[in-house]
Amino acid sequence: MRLRTLSFAGYRSFAARSPAAPERPLQRLQLAPLTILLGKNNSGKSTVARLLHHVLLALGHDGKDPFPMDRDGHKYGGSFRDVQHGGAFFNPVDLEVELSAEDGAETTLATQLIQVSDIADDRPPLVQKCIFRGKAFAAEETPLRGLLPDVPEANSWREGARRLLKASCHIGPVRDSVQESYEVVRNKTEQRLPNSRDAIAQMLLTDVELRAAVGDWMAKHLEGWRVDVRQSLDTFKLMARRAGRESNLADAGQGIQQVLPVAVLCCWRSLGRSDASFLDIMEQPELHLHDAAHAPIGDLLLSAVADTRGNLVVETHSESLVLRVRRRIAEGRLSPDHVAMIYVEDTAEGSQLRPIPLEPNGEVEWWPEGVFSEAFVEVKAIRRAQRARGGA
Repeated sequence: MRLRTLSFAGYRSFAARSPAAPERPLQRLQLAPLTILLGKNNSGKSTVARLLHHVLLALGHDGKDPFPMDRDGHKYGGSFRDVQHGGAFFNPVDLEVELSAEDGAETTLATQLIQVSDIADDRPPLVQKCIFRGKAFAAEETPLRGLLPDVPEANSWREGARRLLKASCHIGPVRDSVQESYEVVRNKTEQRLPNSRDAIAQMLLTDVELRAAVGDWMAKHLEGWRVDVRQSLDTFKLMARRAGRESNLADAGQGIQQVLPVAVLCCWRSLGRSDASFLDIMEQPELHLHDAAHAPIGDLLLSAVADTRGNLVVETHSESLVLRVRRRIAEGRLSPDHVAMIYVEDTAEGSQLRPIPLEPNGEVEWWPEGVFSEAFVEVKAIRRAQRARGGA
């Protein structure tokens, strides 16, 4: 299954269709194989990225709560009130999704979630509206399981959402540091995902081709350093090696440690280790890295979705990463349809999504004022200061 578009209102920093603005337009996110979220701090980029998996969780849920807040210990909020815009019980959350299945079938769901009163903030929300495949379902007449009605035609979509979420990874803005050592896990029962520190270590131990791919990328773009493994019976260590030098990766700089999950996931995807559709989320893949490594990360991200089998949504502050993606389009190596670039803007009415269309020559139809212009502003200020002091 694929999630094609998500339209929403009333979720966290995004304004709601409140009683005062019942016709407020929904914010619409149309996913491409690579979707890049741009914006200033606290504009709502992470909110958008995390909402995608939250919606999949709700679509695949089998219980009575239409919008669960917890997934295997990952919390989207303490209660529904935490995700309502402004924390106000009278602000509904509106969601509309367009889905497609492996066989080409498509479906839609439009729903509105409400909290009935200020004193019910610790209870699950109620479904005020549920329109599935163009047909309205009343909650008092047709029970719901998660966001979907409990009807036979919804079962395959519910299961598809569960499979899609299970096959997807979320790399947050702060990754766990590498451990000094790991125990070898021999009782592998199902295919691992590179979605945790321990899983990544075990995959680098057992998958020689993956380890080589990650090591080659690191050696090329991180001053010759590559990741390797040193095993001793039932324990092993991840090592950083370069030209006869080696050290425990746990003692390496944060740049190498923080980019490791990004490199492993992208190489794992590009090697085709899973044939399932996926919707991966990455927040700040460039974290702690020198700017020289940011552009190569752009290529790394593109490699993960080269076969368009899945979607990768990336939240970034890196100009070099964005420019590398635009360069690949300008070179004709990438279709502009392969990339969606979204500017998340913090306005007086809440966060808003503003698509930035890309041209076949890599140019953009418009660009948000002040974004990635900081260096130019500082250079102009230096020149003004030099002139004021009698310089050249």
